[in-house]
Amino acid sequence: MLFQQDELATFCDVVVTAEDAVIAASPSLPIGGGFISPLWAYHVGASRAKVLSFVPGKRISGRTAADWGWAYESVPASELLDKVRTLALEISRTPASVLRMKKIAVNRTLELQGFRLTAYMGAETDVVVHYSDAVKHVKTTIEAAGFKKTQRMFDSGDLFP
Repeated sequence: MLFQQDELATFCDVVVTAEDAVIAASPSLPIGGGFISPLWAYHVGASRAKVLSFVPGKRISGRTAADWGWAYESVPASELLDKVRTLALEISRTPASVLRMKKIAVNRTLELQGFRLTAYMGAETDVVVHYSDAVKHVKTTIEAAGFKKTQRMFDSGDLFP
């Protein structure tokens, strides 16, 4: 099983995942402000993006990521490398100058929809929440008790009584 974070992939031109990949949509403890969360909305819709952001430790499979539109496609893990290699070779048949213009056209569409501004806004809100009392409490607890104990406290409902 492949475990991947969503941050870098959210900005990739094309994402292909293994069907059984486990994609971390949010950290297991509520310590971030949603840098990537707003960008999930572009790929999977606002309602799904909210659940992926609001539920600490939320994970989805590679198959779900493709079904929801976050990934272009998901394939069995044993076929992933061949699939990506084949796709890259197919893309490489198009001249670089043409690919560049196609990428600019698609990216401009995303920019007109606010993708870049959303990425900046997500970074701003993430910074602000890192200085909130709740996140300071989590970080202090991690420093004092360790990550695993803090995670158990959160899971049991004892971290935020």
